[in-house]
Amino acid sequence: MKKHFLAAAFAIIMCLTALAGCSLVRGFEKDVYVVFNIDGEYYDSCTVNIFNNGVIAQPEEPKGKRFKGWTVQTEWTVEEIPTLELLENTRIIRYDDVKDLVEKGSECVVLNGVFADIVRHDLKIAWYGKSDTSGIDEAYMEEFKTKLYGHLTSQSYTPESMDIVFQPYDGNVSSSCGAIKKDGDVDIMLGWKSVSGAQWVKGEDYLDEVNLPKLGLNITDRRAHKLYDSELVNLVYDWIQKEYGEPVVDPTPDPDPEPTPDPDPSEKPNLVIGWWDYSSSGLTKEVMDNAVIAITNYLVTEKGYSVDNLTIEINAYSQNKVADVAAAVNSDNNVDIMFGLKAYTGIEIAKKIDDVQMGGSLDRRILLLKRSTSTVASDVYTWFETNEDARKLFAPSV
Repeated sequence: MKKHFLAAAFAIIMCLTALAGCSLVRGFEKDVYVVFNIDGEYYDSCTVNIFNNGVIAQPEEPKGKRFKGWTVQTEWTVEEIPTLELLENTRIIRYDDVKDLVEKGSECVVLNGVFADIVRHDLKIAWYGKSDTSGIDEAYMEEFKTKLYGHLTSQSYTPESMDIVFQPYDGNVSSSCGAIKKDGDVDIMLGWKSVSGAQWVKGEDYLDEVNLPKLGLNITDRRAHKLYDSELVNLVYDWIQKEYGEPVVDPTPDPDPEPTPDPDPSEKPNLVIGWWDYSSSGLTKEVMDNAVIAITNYLVTEKGYSVDNLTIEINAYSQNKVADVAAAVNSDNNVDIMFGLKAYTGIEIAKKIDDVQMGGSLDRRILLLKRSTSTVASDVYTWFETNEDARKLFAPSV
C-alpha cells in the first residue's frame, strides 16, 4: 500500500510541474498582430509569436507584374524596388521576421505588398531540358541558335548585340510550366508535347502552339508554344514553323495560264501607297485613310496638283512576316511609298526615314521604293522627310 501511495503522489507532482511549465511557457509568448495591405487596401492578417507562424495566401499578380514580397515601407518608386527591405518569406510569416518591425508600445505591424514589372528580354526561348523526353540538349540548342541568328541577320537584325536568352526548364510538365509562368518573361517554348498537364488554357496562359515533326533528335510529336506577341517573337515563331514544321507543298501551277492583259495606261494611279496592315506596325485603316486625306490636301494646296488628275491607290499588306510582305510588294510591282515596316529586307529602296512613331511603335520607317518614278511620290516623300507635323499623322492623337 505504501508503494502505491508513493507512486500516486509522484504522478500528481509531475502533473503539477507540467501545468506550471505550461503557464511558464505562456508567460514567454508575445503575440504580434500582422496586417497585410496591397495598394493601400486590407488584404489579410495573422497573429504570430515565438511558437506559432502565420500563413498568408500568395497575392494575385497583375498582368505583366511579379509579386516581390512584403515590406514595412509605405512608399517607394519603381527605381527603389530592388533595394527595398523585404521579408525573407512571402507566405510563411515568423515571429522573428516581424518582431523588430513593431514600434515601441505597439503589438501590431503593417506590411505592404510589393509588385514589380517583369523585365523582358528582346527574345527568350525556353526549351524542355528533360532531354530524353524532348530530344533537345545543349548541343542541339547551339545549332538552333546558329540557324536562328543567321535568319535574324537576313532580316536586318543584329542578334549578337541583342538580349536573346535560351533557357532550359527541367522537371515534369507541371513543374516546368510552373517555373516558366513564375518567371513570366518567356516568349516561345520548344520541346513540350503538351501543356495540358499544367492546366494551361490557350488564350490565357499561351497564345498559340504548333507541331514540329523535325524538332529534336529521334523524338516525335514535339511542339512550339508562343506565349508573347511582338514583331520579333512573331518573326521567330514563323521561322521555327518553316524550319522545323511540316513542309509546305505549293499547288501545281496551271501549265498554260491565261495571260494577264496589260492595264490601260490612262487608268494607272500616279501614286501607290503600301502599308503594313499588322499590329506591330502601329497602323490601322482609319489612320491610313486620314493620312491619304492629308496627303491629297498637301498635294493640291501646296504643290498645285489638280484633284481631277490626282489618283492615289492604297495597298494593305497583312502578311505577318517581313519576307512575305516583301514578296507581295515585289509581286505587285507598283508601290511607290511604303509605311509601317521596320525591317525591309527584300525590298529595294531609294530612300528611307527612320524612327517614325506609328501608333504605339516608335521605330517604324517610311520607304521610297527604288522602282518608283513618280514625281508625286517624290513630292510626298520630301514632305514627310522635311515636315515633322506630317510625320505626326501616324502618331496617336493626344
